[in-house]
Amino acid sequence: MAHSQEREAALSGESILRNLERVALPTAIWIQCADLAIALRLTGYLNGVQEEMIGA
Repeated sequence: MAHSQEREAALSGESILRNLERVALPTAIWIQCADLAIALRLTGYLNGVQEEMIGA
């Protein structure tokens, strides 16, 4: 998927993760972005979503 806004990318990534079976977690996340800071924020956010789901 491709998005021009960080928030859109985060929400789409979260939606995909939340539709996975819990046994599939944690799953690998690959973010490709020209801005390293944004890529790191998105990776951290989506890893946090996975941690929350696993712990729930």
